[in-house]
Amino acid sequence: EKVCQHFNEISNTKFGMVRTTAMYGPNDNFNERGHVIPQLIMKADSGMNPFEIWGDGSQVRDFIYVDDLIDALLLVTEHEANATPFNVASGIPSTVTDIYDYTPIFKYDNSKPVMIPKRLVDVSKITKRFNWKPKHSLREGLEKTIEWYKENK
Repeated sequence: EKVCQHFNEISNTKFGMVRTTAMYGPNDNFNERGHVIPQLIMKADSGMNPFEIWGDGSQVRDFIYVDDLIDALLLVTEHEANATPFNVASGIPSTVTDIYDYTPIFKYDNSKPVMIPKRLVDVSKITKRFNWKPKHSLREGLEKTIEWYKENK
């Protein structure tokens, strides 16, 4: 960020900067290197029962659907390309087990490495400056992601 701010000051180069959290959506890494949402979609698709969750499922994330992130990035780039960083996320913390609107059987594996316990950002700056908020709820984003996965796996 400091390098972008410096070049913004000394040149005609303009930077729109966003910081994001747990992005997900179509074209994600649906493989062994994927993050939590693609991993859980693949586990569900394979019929895994019980669902194996690394850790205890209490890790908190602020999931953001990819299209909402792109909208925010375009907004910042168009109107605030002066190397001012904006946090972009849904503003709604969720745990791994909150992803489900039903209760599958979970098997928690505390012997596996786990994520950072809590990763959230304050989105008030982009909300106040642009009245921005994501268009997709977690459920809507998941539905689109699952639909894409089914068509493209």
